Amino acid sequence: MQFQKSPVHELAILNKINIITPDNLKSNKLIDKLKQLNPELIVVMGYGKLLTEAILNLPKLGCINIHVSLLPRWRGPSPIEFSLINGDQYSGVSIFKIEKELDSGPIFAQKKIQIYNFENKELLTEKLNKIGCKLLIDILPQIFDQSIIPTNQNKKLVTYSKKINSNMTKIDFNTDVESVINKIRAFSPKPSAWFKYKNERIKIIKASKSSQNNKPSMILNNKFHIGCLNGSICIEKIQREGKKIMSLEEFLRGFSFNIGDKVNANI
Repeated sequence: MQFQKSPVHELAILNKINIITPDNLKSNKLIDKLKQLNPELIVVMGYGKLLTEAILNLPKLGCINIHVSLLPRWRGPSPIEFSLINGDQYSGVSIFKIEKELDSGPIFAQKKIQIYNFENKELLTEKLNKIGCKLLIDILPQIFDQSIIPTNQNKKLVTYSKKINSNMTKIDFNTDVESVINKIRAFSPKPSAWFKYKNERIKIIKASKSSQNNKPSMILNNKFHIGCLNGSICIEKIQREGKKIMSLEEFLRGFSFNIGDKVNANI
């Protein structure tokens, strides 16, 4: 429960770069500090607060955001998770001019990539962040010399992601196996998709699907395969409450269960 400096903050200190970490973006002191910096452009990435109109109007070239989705799809705070939950085949990075409405501004540049079946939240995040860095470096000179004209987003294609909560990460084995696998990928390795068995919350970090006879929410065999609506999942990595992530083999050596038992994700 202690505040920790982000890697960006640590790097700034190491390189003696001035850094400001405001609690209140409406503060007159903050606005005065930013005015003193006289920024030509403000770049935002993964920032959990909405910039005020006073800040948006400060830089001569405005403020831009690096957003890890193909806008206007998945505006909002959790685009990667929602791309995976919904089984999107493609994702990408969008660099756009920030306007008052959330993630609504015109787009300077986009890079589209395929999402592969083996990719989870951690892998996709790492890949998109690298793409975003390169795209930003490539596009900045054109923004500074104003040789690029941003394109307005198609309002008919807008979808929104939401802030993730624990209820969203619980697994419903009464849905189809593809949806269960997608949810596991979307929250792996943290915060992780979970279910309950014998009043213990168990997280699934990695799993694959099987076409074995479906008996939703049932433990099907001694390999701890769990039935879904139209198939079953084969768990590969798993985590018990208060324990480290382990392989299924490690898990089974110290866990007692009965074939035919039902599992569920009810609190």
